[in-house]
Amino acid sequence: WDQGLLDASKNRHQRLMKARADMSIACATEAFVEAPVNTLVQAYAYVHSSHPDVDGIWLLISIAVGLLSQTKALVELDTEGRIVEGSRLTDGTIFAFVQGLGFNALEGAGLAMFRCLELLARFGSLATLQEALRRVFPEATWPRLAMFATLSCSAALLCLIGSRSAPRFSTRALPAAFSFQAPLLQPPTAKSSVTSAITHYSIRVLETGLIWAAISWCYAWDAKAAFLSQGGLASSAASSLAFCLAAPLMMWYSHYLGPEKACRSLALQSQKKAHFTNRDAAYTANRVLSTWGLPMQVAPLAKLQMNATCWHTQLDTLRAMAGGCLEESSFSNCCPNDLKASSLA
Repeated sequence: WDQGLLDASKNRHQRLMKARADMSIACATEAFVEAPVNTLVQAYAYVHSSHPDVDGIWLLISIAVGLLSQTKALVELDTEGRIVEGSRLTDGTIFAFVQGLGFNALEGAGLAMFRCLELLARFGSLATLQEALRRVFPEATWPRLAMFATLSCSAALLCLIGSRSAPRFSTRALPAAFSFQAPLLQPPTAKSSVTSAITHYSIRVLETGLIWAAISWCYAWDAKAAFLSQGGLASSAASSLAFCLAAPLMMWYSHYLGPEKACRSLALQSQKKAHFTNRDAAYTANRVLSTWGLPMQVAPLAKLQMNATCWHTQLDTLRAMAGGCLEESSFSNCCPNDLKASSLA
């Protein structure tokens, strides 16, 4: 092998890796943006129209396939080593500040059930709301825009709340109007998406309650008449109720895991992928926790305790300030003057 062949092989490998990254982006866009919109339209078509048996069955099959594909994509966000958000540092390396921590078989099953329930409740409540408003106001045009208006308001609210603190994920506001766009098996107060998980699901449960209050008003608070007059309303109501009950349980379990497990998992991943030393792996894990707005932890595998004023932290602070990278948000909870003074010293 001469140098020319090695350079050609390296270039082909780089092109393949770039194509793989582009395909991942395309698949994520389809799963998190296009697929939810298509499934929502199909869900409304099923609720609004009285289909013959065969057409209705195929429509339900299409909705089920869409739900399963989106559930799979959302569960994969928690896969160990899955980088959801990252920033390129001044030295060319990638600082993965949102990544999956992994899960066992039981956690994966529970996660898949919750994600599917989350999507089913969202699609069912929005479709039922628009159909109920169209029954009350059959001649008006604005009820036909109920789903679009609700999703737009939800995305705007999440974006407004998320813009108040770093890091900011404004581009994920629209997909977040359908589902939480980050790993779930992490501390619920970690800001790993447009908002933290606990803020997102608090807003989502409140939205679901308001939507069903509006639906009940449209049917004059007569549940029996509503279930008889509109197909699919019972299943939509059941999925929404189950989601509102399951969301607090999911947040409790994420809180139960704690930041210690997150720190340990992030440090182990750093050792596996980058062959970091114990101290460097613990430091990298704590940088991620700091970006999420969580307190630093002492990783169990670290032989040396983390010191917030060690030379390694100071050097990284200078790199972040010089590069203007998103990594600088790691230090948003500290006093800038003290940080700069200690780093320069």
